[in-house]
This record gives sequence, C-alpha cells and structure tokens, in this order.
Amino acid sequence: MRMISLLCIFALRSETTFTQMWSVRLQTEIQSVVVGERSIFFGTNNSFGAIDQATGKKVWAKSVALPQLGVYIAEGDGVLYASVGQGSLWAYNSASGKQMWTAKRDGYSSPIGAYNGAVYAEMTPGKLSALSAGTGKPMWTADLLNSSPSAKPIRYGKSILVGTKLGTVFSFDKDSGKQAWKFEKGNASCRAILVGDEGRPVVFFDDGAVICLSNVTGQRMWAYYSNNGIFGTPLYQDGRVFLTSASGNFICLAGLNGQELWKRKLSPRQNFGLSQPLPWRAGYLLADRTKLAYLNAEGERQWESDLGEDLFGQQPRALGGDLLLSSSHAIMRYHPSDAE
Repeated sequence: MRMISLLCIFALRSETTFTQMWSVRLQTEIQSVVVGERSIFFGTNNSFGAIDQATGKKVWAKSVALPQLGVYIAEGDGVLYASVGQGSLWAYNSASGKQMWTAKRDGYSSPIGAYNGAVYAEMTPGKLSALSAGTGKPMWTADLLNSSPSAKPIRYGKSILVGTKLGTVFSFDKDSGKQAWKFEKGNASCRAILVGDEGRPVVFFDDGAVICLSNVTGQRMWAYYSNNGIFGTPLYQDGRVFLTSASGNFICLAGLNGQELWKRKLSPRQNFGLSQPLPWRAGYLLADRTKLAYLNAEGERQWESDLGEDLFGQQPRALGGDLLLSSSHAIMRYHPSDAE
C-alpha cells in the first residue's frame, strides 16, 4: 500500500515550477478581469482600472461609491467600459484613464460586451441596449422578457447573442436590435455562450445543461446534462467542448452532436474550486483550489503545483509565455519553468 501511495505522489509531482512575477492585491472582491494589448483591466466591488502587464503596477484606477454589487467591464477600440453596481455606465480611455462619457443606468449592473464601435449593456432592467462607443448615445433597445443578462453578450457575424438569469437566450441584429430568435430553457441561469462549428451557439447553464442551438432559428440541435453546476466559461476547441462541473468531473463532448467522448473524475466529491480548462502545451491547465493541475489531451491528471493561494475556481489565462491568475482579491502573473 505504501508503495502505491509513493507512486501516486511521484506521479503528481510538478514537472513545472511557477515563479510569481508580480501580484496586485485589490481592496474588495474582483468581479471581472479583461486582458488587453498592454494592460490588464479589472472591476471590483468598489473600483475599476488598468494594470501594466509587464510590471504589475497600476496604470490608473477609479473608485466608486459604496455599497455596490460589483463593476462589470469590457474593453475595445481603446475604450474601457464600466457598468457600476447601482450607478452609471462609464467610458474611459483605456490607456490614460481619462473619462470620455457617462450614460445613466437604472437597476443593478450585469455583464457587458463591446464590439466594433458599440457597447451592449442593460441600461434599463429587463432590456438590452446598444450604445455608440464614441458618444454613449443609445442606438437601439431590445426586450429581454423581464430578465437580466447573466453572461457577457457576444457578437457573431451580424448577431448579438445574450443569455439571461431566467434561462432565455436571444439573438439580436447588431445594427437594428431586431430579434432574430429566442430559446427558452427556463429554471436555470445562462453562464456562458460559445460559438462552435458552423456558427452554432453552445450555451452553458448553471444547472449543468449544455445546449447547442441553430444560429438561424435558435432551435435546439443537441443537449447534454452534466447533472451538476457549471461555472465560468468552458472551452470549445477543434470541434470539441471541454468543461468541468462542480461534481469534480472534466468532460469532453463532440461539438457536432454533444456525444460524451470521455469523462474524468478529478475530485472525489463536490468541488466548487475547480476552474474551466485552459489549452496549455499538449494538454490543459486548470485551477483546483490552491493548485494548478496539468491534464493530458485525454483529461488525465499528470502533475500539479500548489501556489498556496485559493484561486476560487478562476480560469487561468495565457499571457505570452506566462500565466495570469486571479483569486478573490488578487491578480497575479506567473512564469513557468520546466525541471531539467
């Protein structure tokens, strides 16, 4: 028995060490992080701003009045947009932090998206608006059936796709706001939308459902039920869907029909500290509470490295040859080094 234990410990010993390049600790809980060309942008419960990628020093930051329920951010075309808890939607020059415009919002903030000269945000409860990036003036407003966005609106072609807290997914024309279709699942909140092969949206819900829709009609093409919570944004790569669930499983699905290709048990019990996977080298890297775990192409755990800080299930991000990690209150850059 002891020999088996020693072999298991050896098998999971890290073949890569991670050196912390810098760490920035923020005063309140981090709500959103966006990686730009030179800066890393953050939104917390009482602030938002920019961090220099190379040094970890704050380039600029703005404080907001408390209490708030978080700041959702989006960045595009040199502009950082910030939707503040119970405040306004602000636009700042992403390099200098100079305010460009502000637009009044009602209700609580929700995830926002910015694409090609427009920002898409909930300005009035239960409605999605498109605003001009240059002026903040509304271009159109569309009805979300008395619900709020629960995942970042995404753009695909001429469409804006958005999922809500009540489990409805909408497709709107990006220029006019006219509804192309809607899909109503209900009883679950949309966690993320990815666009897969042939432009078909794959939608992830917090009850563990994965549903692929027609990009033309919104009709359900296939569905998979993991029977446990899905958090964060899974991965669509090479015609396959890769996701983790709170059950501790790492699952691979065929993007064409949703068939389960394999399922690996990464934790013996419920694990809310397990992140979604990042493609890394020949396999995948994910956060498992305080550890970075490396999995091969078939999802089998090869080694792990304990960083000593709870990553709260936040997905690692690639930053050049380094990794960007975040916890509840900190953003960190790590450099990997292979053992001889």
